[in-house]
Amino acid sequence: MIITENDFSENLKEIIDEKNFNITELLERLNEAIKKLVEYEKVIALLGEIKEQEKELFEHLVSVSILAQQIGTWAKWEEYELEYAALGGMLHDIGLFQTIGKKKKKIPFKDELQGNGYEKHVTEGTHLLKTLRVDPEVIKAVLGHHERIDGNGFPMHLSGAMVNKIARSLAVADAYDVYTMKHKGECGWPLLIALQRMEDEGSRKLDSGLVQIFVEHVVEKAVGKTAVLSDGSTGRIVMINKYDLLYPVVECRGRSMDLSMLKRVCVEDIVV
Repeated sequence: MIITENDFSENLKEIIDEKNFNITELLERLNEAIKKLVEYEKVIALLGEIKEQEKELFEHLVSVSILAQQIGTWAKWEEYELEYAALGGMLHDIGLFQTIGKKKKKIPFKDELQGNGYEKHVTEGTHLLKTLRVDPEVIKAVLGHHERIDGNGFPMHLSGAMVNKIARSLAVADAYDVYTMKHKGECGWPLLIALQRMEDEGSRKLDSGLVQIFVEHVVEKAVGKTAVLSDGSTGRIVMINKYDLLYPVVECRGRSMDLSMLKRVCVEDIVV
């Protein structure tokens, strides 16, 4: 199995461009990291089963791997840390397939992101990875990807600096992909709304530094898009307000409006 661009989720494709993402390098690192696994054949068999039975989950795993690596690249991590992020992203939700996917039930991504009764998948996933003799540092990252800076994550309720560094990047990548994914026939949140939600959570739950790095590199993808405003009107986004993402400068009916100055309306949706 070789993982390619065809395995990304659609929402990831919307923010990728050659300026920000070296996709060839990211995919090569991921595929090489998988090849190095002691139990390579068993892991490939498991990933193949997921791809065949739960394509949406497989795309989510690939997307989180790509995003976590890219966040680490922007943060100037060492190569070995990027390898941990690549493999950790690809394996972070293996437990979901074990606990839900194999029972032919649809995976409730937004629910499991918050816990909501699906906490068990983290410990089951890490137990499986131990039997597959995955690097302990990768297992630590997978075990910690639902931990939160404020201590309200799971399964160990770690907080602050106790939350694994690689796990923090997985958490940011996981949140973005889940918030924006098209799931069960429903569209996810538009880019600006997802990023605003992540910024709101950044100081409490997610690593605020990694969130800020991520936002700074992808937010400009909203420029040029048509925004649906809270008063029902539409306008083309011409400039982003980086201090208040839902209040950009928009061109509406031939004139520019800085929504951050008006504060009467904000962006409610973006028309792709």
